[in-house]
Amino acid sequence: MRRVSLISLLCIVAVACAPQPSQDFVDRDRNVFRGDLAHQPIRPVRQSIELRLDPAQEEFTGAVMIDLEVEQDVESFTFHGDQMDFGRHEMEGPGGPIPMDVTALDNGLVKATPDRSLEPGRYLMALDFSRPFEITASGLYRMTAGEDAYLFTQFEPTDARRAFPCWDEPSFKIPYRVTLQVPEGLTALTNTPVDSRTTSDGWDIIEFSETPPLPSYLLAIAVGPFDRLPMDGLSVPGAIYAPRGQGSMGAIAAEITPPILEALEQWFDRPYPFAKLDFVAVPEFWPGAMENPGLVTWADNLLLLDPERASALQRRRLITVTAHELAHMWFGDLVTLAWWDDLWLNESLTTWVTDVVVQRVHPEFRVDVTSASDADGVMSADARPSTRAIRQEVVEATDIMQDLMLPFQKGQRVLAMVERWIGEDTFRSGVLDYVARHAGGNAVGEDLWQALDAASGEQVSSVLASFLEQPGLPLIRVEPEPHGRLRLHQQRFTTFGVELEPQLWVVPIGLKYETAEGIRDQTVVLDGPTASLDLGDDVEWVLPDADSWGYYRWSVPDEMMRRLAGADRQALTERERIGFLGNAYALLTAGALGGGDYLALLAEFADDPEPEVMTNVVDSLGRVRTAFVSDDLREDYAAWVRHSLAPVLDRVGMTGQPGEDPAIAVLRPRLIRILGLDGRDAEVRQFCDAAVQSLIDDPASVEPGVIGVALQVAARHGDRDQFDAYRRGIEQNTDPQLRGAYLQALGSFDDPELQEEALQYSIDGPLRLQEQQSIMRSLPDSDDARSRRFAFLQDNYDTLASRLPPDFRGYLPYMAMSCSEKQLAEVQEFFGEPDHEFPGTAEALAKVTEEVETCVALRAREGASVAEYLEAAH
Repeated sequence: MRRVSLISLLCIVAVACAPQPSQDFVDRDRNVFRGDLAHQPIRPVRQSIELRLDPAQEEFTGAVMIDLEVEQDVESFTFHGDQMDFGRHEMEGPGGPIPMDVTALDNGLVKATPDRSLEPGRYLMALDFSRPFEITASGLYRMTAGEDAYLFTQFEPTDARRAFPCWDEPSFKIPYRVTLQVPEGLTALTNTPVDSRTTSDGWDIIEFSETPPLPSYLLAIAVGPFDRLPMDGLSVPGAIYAPRGQGSMGAIAAEITPPILEALEQWFDRPYPFAKLDFVAVPEFWPGAMENPGLVTWADNLLLLDPERASALQRRRLITVTAHELAHMWFGDLVTLAWWDDLWLNESLTTWVTDVVVQRVHPEFRVDVTSASDADGVMSADARPSTRAIRQEVVEATDIMQDLMLPFQKGQRVLAMVERWIGEDTFRSGVLDYVARHAGGNAVGEDLWQALDAASGEQVSSVLASFLEQPGLPLIRVEPEPHGRLRLHQQRFTTFGVELEPQLWVVPIGLKYETAEGIRDQTVVLDGPTASLDLGDDVEWVLPDADSWGYYRWSVPDEMMRRLAGADRQALTERERIGFLGNAYALLTAGALGGGDYLALLAEFADDPEPEVMTNVVDSLGRVRTAFVSDDLREDYAAWVRHSLAPVLDRVGMTGQPGEDPAIAVLRPRLIRILGLDGRDAEVRQFCDAAVQSLIDDPASVEPGVIGVALQVAARHGDRDQFDAYRRGIEQNTDPQLRGAYLQALGSFDDPELQEEALQYSIDGPLRLQEQQSIMRSLPDSDDARSRRFAFLQDNYDTLASRLPPDFRGYLPYMAMSCSEKQLAEVQEFFGEPDHEFPGTAEALAKVTEEVETCVALRAREGASVAEYLEAAH
C-alpha cells in the first residue's frame, strides 16, 4: 500500500493549522501531581494497611502505617481519609515520636499538623481509624446475597479514601502490605498471595505479601463465604471465587482465561507482571469488571455462566471482557497514567489490544469484522457541541467519569487508524518500547506518542494530538476531477443546523477505488483543508475509508454513493459494508442524505449473505424506529420490517443448529426481537409465547440464546398472569443470566398499568442496586413509555439518587431521553432545580438536550420522506 503525504500549500485564515501536542501537557513536570495533594514536598513511599472486617457488622476498624519522604521543611500536609473517626494519630522521625493533630477537610481530605516542622528525611505516620461500610457499591461496601453477607471494594477513581487513609491519586504508586482480620472460616482476598494465616479468638488474621508499586485505586478486597474454582494452565496461581453455591458457573471463565493470558504474554513479549490472578464474582457491581492486579472484580452476570446453557453472545462477551481486563495488567497496572487527563492511555490501548487478542484466540467471533461499527456511537456524540477532547484538564472526580466513551471507543479507533497507517509491526514495536520504558511507573500521553514517532519515522504525534487534544471529528469530502484526479476536503463534521468552531486534523485516509484495471488502494495523509492527487485513471467509485478503520465521516457525490451501495459484494469487504451503513446514518443526521434514501440504502443490504453485516442492518433499523416511527407509522414500518427481515430469519432459523457459525447465533435473537416487537410478526410472536411457557415450566427446555428476546416479545402483549410469572422468575432464580433476562423483560409490557407496576417494583422489589435501573431502561421505545418513565423519575428522584454511587448520580438525566420537545422542556426544568443537580448533571443534561433536539429535528426534516418510502415499499 502506497503512503503519500499531502502537504497543503494554503492554510485558510479562518481555520487554524492542525495542532501539535499541547505544551500544557508536554511541559508538565512528571514529578508534580496536579490533584488535591499537588506541590506538597512530602510523599508516601510505602504503606501497610490492617483492617478488621466483619460483613455482618455495619462498620469496620483499621490502622495504617505510611512511610513518608519529606523533601523540604513542612509545617503541615494533607492526605485522603473520607468520613473517618481517628483514634491514634502520630508520627515518628529521625528524632523520635512527633505528636500530631488531624483535622477533616472537604472532599475527603485530612490535614495533618505535627507539633513541630518536619525537616527533610524519612518519617513514619501511624493512624487508627473506624468507619461505616458503604452500601452503594463503591468504596469498601457490604451487601447480602441469599443468606450470606459479603464485603467488596471498588476504588476507581477516588474511593480508596473511603476505606483507609492514603494518597488517593494515581501518581503516588507505592508498595502496599495488607493484613485482614475476618471472622473465622470466611475467605479473604486481596491483590497478592497469602504470606501467613493465624487464628485468635474466633478471628482469622491473614497477612498478604507486599504488592509491587500500585496506585491506591487498584487495590481490592473481598470477604465472604466464597466457592473456589481453580484456574489451571495460567503462568501464575489463579482461581475464580463466587458467592456460596455458584462456583460451578465459573467453569467457562476458568477454561477461556489461560489461552487469553498466554496470548497477551506473547504479544507483550513479557510475562504477566503480578504474583497471582484471581477473579471474584460480585452480585452488586456497577463497573462490570475492574482490572485490580491479582484480583479482578466482576459483575456476577458477566463472569458466571451456566456451562450447559451459555449462549454464543454471553460467551463472546465473557471472552472480550476477560481480554480487556487482562490487557489492563500491562496498560494501566504495570504502566499507570500519571493523572486522569490521560485515562485514555489506560482505556484506549487496552480496548485496542483486546480486539487483537480476541481475534487471535477466538477467530470464530470475527472481531476483525464486527469492530467496524464500534465507534459509531461515539462519533455521533463527538459531532455535537457538548463533546469534549479526550485529553483535557481534570479537576474534579466527576470530570473523570464524564464522556467515558471517548477513551474507550474514540481512542481505540484512532489508535487502530494509526496502526493501519504505519503498519502492524511498527505500531507494536513503538507500544512495546513505551511499556518497557515506563514499566512499574507512570506515564503521560507524550510518552506513547514519542515512542510511536521513533518506531515509525512518521509524525504520529501530530495525528494523535489533532484527534485527542481537540473535540470532534472531520468530514472527508471527495470531489472527483477530470482525468483521474481527485480532490479531498476536510471540515468539522456536525449534525444538521449546528454551527461549531472550524478545526483541522492530520488524517491518515485509506482510499479504495475502482478503475478499468481493477480495484486499487493507497493511503494519504491530509494535513490541510484540501489537497489534490492523481489516481491515474478515471474511477468508477472511491471509498474514502478502506477497511473502515478511519475515525472520520466521509461523503462522495450522490451517483458515486449509489454505485457503492450497489457494488458487487466482492468489491467491498464485510467491514467496509458495515462502515458504509454507519456512515450513511451519519450523513442522514448531517442533512446530506434524505430519510427515504437512507431506508433505500438499508434495503440494498437487507439480503447481505454475511451475518455480521445483517446484524448491523438490524441495529440500524433501531435508529429508524426511534427517530421516525410515530404511532401513525407503526403499521407501515411493521410491514416493511417483515418484508425486509422475515426472509433472513427464515434462512437462519428460529432455533440454532449444532456447530453453527457464532455470528448466526448472535444475529438470530436480534432478528427475533425486531420482527416480534417492531414487525409484529405473528409467527415470531407465537414462537416466543411457546418458548416462554416452556421456560416457566422447565428452563432447560429453551435455547439459551433466545430466552431474553422471547421473554421481551411475549411480554409486549402479555397479561397480569404473565407479569406475575416474570416477577417470580426474578425472585426465585439464582442463575444471574436467567434472573437478568426476567428483569429486563419485566418492563417490556405494553399495558400502561403493568408498566407502572414494573417501575414501582424497581424500587420496592428485592433487587440489587445496579438492577433497579434495568426496568426503567427496558420500557418500550415509545413516546408514551418515555413520558411514563420520566414521570416515575420525577416522583422517585430522591430514592433513586440515594441508591446510586456518588459518581453516578449525575447520569440520571439520561433516564429522561426522548424524542419530544415538550418532554425536553420538562426535563430541563426539573434538572435545572438546585435540589436535582449533582456534580456532572449539567454535562449529562447538555448531552440529553442535544440528543433530543437532533431526534426532533431529524423527524421534522425527514419524517415525511420516511413515511412516503414506507407507504410505497409495501
